Amino acid sequence: MISARLFGISRVYLLRTVIVNVSEQCHYSTTIHRGSQILCREQRGNFAVSKASNSTSAGNFTDVIPEPPLPPVAEQVLNALGEPSLSSLGLCSYWPSGWYQSLLETLHVSLDMPWWSAIAATTLVIRLSLFPFIISQRRNLAKYTEAMPTLTLLQERMTKARLSGDYFEMMRVSKEMQDFMQNREVNPLKSMKLLVIQIPIFLSVFAGIRGMTSLPVPSMRTGGLAWFSDLTIPDPYYLLPLLSMSSILLMVETGADMSTQAMTPIMRTLMRGFPCVGFFMVMNMPSALLWYWTVSNFISLVQATILRLPAVRTWLKLPASSKPPPTLAKKRGFVEGFRETMTNSKLLAELEARERLDAKSWQEAGRGHIPRTFAYDPTKSPVRAKGTIVDDDSAVSANTANRRTASGKN
Repeated sequence: MISARLFGISRVYLLRTVIVNVSEQCHYSTTIHRGSQILCREQRGNFAVSKASNSTSAGNFTDVIPEPPLPPVAEQVLNALGEPSLSSLGLCSYWPSGWYQSLLETLHVSLDMPWWSAIAATTLVIRLSLFPFIISQRRNLAKYTEAMPTLTLLQERMTKARLSGDYFEMMRVSKEMQDFMQNREVNPLKSMKLLVIQIPIFLSVFAGIRGMTSLPVPSMRTGGLAWFSDLTIPDPYYLLPLLSMSSILLMVETGADMSTQAMTPIMRTLMRGFPCVGFFMVMNMPSALLWYWTVSNFISLVQATILRLPAVRTWLKLPASSKPPPTLAKKRGFVEGFRETMTNSKLLAELEARERLDAKSWQEAGRGHIPRTFAYDPTKSPVRAKGTIVDDDSAVSANTANRRTASGKN
């Protein structure tokens, strides 16, 4: 303090000088790692400097970047045979096709049956479950075959009445046909019952097998028989398409599904030609589908053969198989029948056009203006004297006055 006073230096100045000297001697730095960046803060006295730089060392990158995610692995549940279950492959849904797939898997796993035998066993079960409906169809077809001649005559009478425009006769023949079918217990709709039931079953089986072969199920590659060991590919020798189409032709000729007497000649011709066209349609389908069709058709042939036995027909109360009575209607060929059908179609079109015209005229007569009427023939001019022009209204009034005068004199 004495020296400060001696040199004339104030106390405050000395204190400031000491603080500045101490702060200039302080130095420290801070480094922060943030991801791939390095933040540096350096303190030098009263001044602070911040720097940011990217880290290029391999060690820093490996510490920051996470491991890439792995793709999800589908868990495959194995069955008792060590094969992936159908449900783990996305099959066996809640649709009828999924139920059929579950049934096939049950037979394949529980009974250790190969796929070809499981398909054959389920086909046999389905055909046996439809056997009562086949019996009902046979009974109805037998009644329909016996009533065919009379029904043909009644249909011809109805066609003639329709073409002639005699609606009273047409209604009378229609009532007569209805009474005849009711007395004979003939109902064409009953014959469609089996078809209505078979269609959804066939579609379910088709979709089920098709789904298994399209995936495909690995065990079906070796689940075939003989030359068609792989059920997921078409038959390399085309024997299954040939067998399936030949069985259809044999069913048509023997009447396995319907009575051949009830089929028209045109229908029989079309059914005979279908196997030839169908062969090229099914030749590239999987062997599993063709195996199902072949087994189903041959089971139908066996059922038809059994139902022809007299003892079986008596036990099932089926009518005795006999030839239908000769029809009283004249048989026509294909060309003649086609021409007659076209002629009848033209006549019916003309009758319908005439009916529409009559209905239109009737409506116009009821809604249009009332036509003007005359007490005399307006097309004829009244008698006039030479050199005079007589108005129509004046002529009418004159004629009326003359008639009144004549009646008064009398």
